[in-house]
Amino acid sequence: MSVILCGTILFFLAVAILIIAARLGRKKTRYIGRVREVQRENKEKTDKTEKVAYDPNALCPGCMSAQLVMLPSGNHICPGCGYDQQEYGNNKNPRWLPIQTILAGKYMVGKVLGEGGFGITYLAWDLNRHLSVAIKEYFPSSLVTRDTTANNHGTISVMSGDNQIYYQKGLDGFEQEARTLAKLHALAGVVSVREFFRENNTAYLVMEYVKGISLKEYLKVNQSPMREDKILNIMGPLMEALETVHKEGIIHRDISPDNILIDGERVTLIDFGAARMSLGEESKSLTVLLKHGYAPPEQYQTKGRQGPWTDIYALCAMMYRMASGLVPEEAIDRMTEDEVVPLKVLRENNPDIQVSDRFSDVIQKGLALKKEERYSQIRELIQNLS
Repeated sequence: MSVILCGTILFFLAVAILIIAARLGRKKTRYIGRVREVQRENKEKTDKTEKVAYDPNALCPGCMSAQLVMLPSGNHICPGCGYDQQEYGNNKNPRWLPIQTILAGKYMVGKVLGEGGFGITYLAWDLNRHLSVAIKEYFPSSLVTRDTTANNHGTISVMSGDNQIYYQKGLDGFEQEARTLAKLHALAGVVSVREFFRENNTAYLVMEYVKGISLKEYLKVNQSPMREDKILNIMGPLMEALETVHKEGIIHRDISPDNILIDGERVTLIDFGAARMSLGEESKSLTVLLKHGYAPPEQYQTKGRQGPWTDIYALCAMMYRMASGLVPEEAIDRMTEDEVVPLKVLRENNPDIQVSDRFSDVIQKGLALKKEERYSQIRELIQNLS
């Protein structure tokens, strides 16, 4: 009897185990199925996100991220950077390349980042590498014209007469300087150049897109004079980099708070004002190159001899501004009556100015009106500041 009972118990126990195993199997199957379903959903979301991110039509021209939102009015805005398509269109200069213009078959043009007398800089998207770049277009506004509303596909028209000679020399110089800067692509403190090409009867320089704010903006926010050590922390790496640039025969000629970008701990010198080297004595007017307060006397002269000392004046003018909060008066006015007060004198009436006598003397020497009285090489400036 006990044998039969034991057999019965074992039988029902086996059946129970089989039932439990079957249920667990079904749960496992459902779980695996759900996992695979979630994986498919995630992959679809990822694919969709990547498609949007790399779809040129979806990119915000203001920041090159997939954040454009269409309003009921049909206008497009970017909640990320604030780009407003309608506002940009209303303020757009006819000589600017239209949004989404394709250059060299692989760069899609975004908004204009800046414009000077010799060039226009655009934010752009590299369609092959899927990253933002900055592209500078050689556009000497006193020598050329362009109206992109006339369906000329961005081609530049050079004015007649001697303008064509000046333009060609400037264009050749733009290319030469671009090629030289390309060799310095790994140099810390200087914007990296990636490519150079010709198109639209002009030339383009493709550069690393450096985010951050300009030193000009930084000084607006931090209005108090900067301490000597902080000034040297910012300017030290830039002066070291500029020394290497000078050895390659390139003079920046446009150093000012506008052309220095600060991104966290990184400080970068931008806008090398390509083509300025080659115009030299043949240029009818160089006034478009000047940043008043930062340009030395020789930049006001058509035949003024320029060199490393030209950049040294601008560097010292900028450090004077950082230390005192004051932009030195224009060099041309100083030649009549020099009213640039040494920092150590200003310090007597302003306790916020925290610089040493040595620093003050070095800056004052760098701001000398006669180039012969300034430091002739960046290394001299660095050694005297350290």
